[in-house]
Amino acid sequence: FVILYLVSTGILFSQSILWASKVVKATSTHSKKKYFPNEVLGEPNCVPQGGDLATSWAPSEKKSNQSITVSFDKSIIAKQIVVVESFNPGSVSKVFAYDSKNKEQLVKTYEPGVLTAPTRILSIILADVMEIKAIRIVVDPKIDTAKNCIDAIGISPDTVTFKPKINLPKDLTLNKKSTKLPAVVNSN
Repeated sequence: FVILYLVSTGILFSQSILWASKVVKATSTHSKKKYFPNEVLGEPNCVPQGGDLATSWAPSEKKSNQSITVSFDKSIIAKQIVVVESFNPGSVSKVFAYDSKNKEQLVKTYEPGVLTAPTRILSIILADVMEIKAIRIVVDPKIDTAKNCIDAIGISPDTVTFKPKINLPKDLTLNKKSTKLPAVVNSN
């Protein structure tokens, strides 16, 4: 009965992600006018649609091994790291975690490559649960001629996969009655 209650209320499988709150260091930025490192802070705002949006961080395309280091409001015992790539995903090469004593640990390595998907939610389930206070993401933007964008970085105490939501205004009312469209719309 208890498990049925937890599943039906969503408590057992809810998304619990702590999003980055501070940029500690970024090695570069794509432009002096947009794509700033602080765009990775907080919840994602470029997905699910993704795209070449200035509301994400893009490193310089001309240099290999660019990185961004972010910290969180508090350290947590994490089971998952989430990296939201909002445009030309596939440039992430390494992910490092830092505990509250600033001890660095390599969490995951990747072979960067061009992906066909327009966006990617990189969900890294940790082999060993660890305390995390900060994350460093290393990217290789030279794998592609277009810029690579990161929208958000988060950590989670559980392994539930992040699913982006579309934010709708709280006072939005939807017309629940359907309207018949004219014959010229969607006709063959």
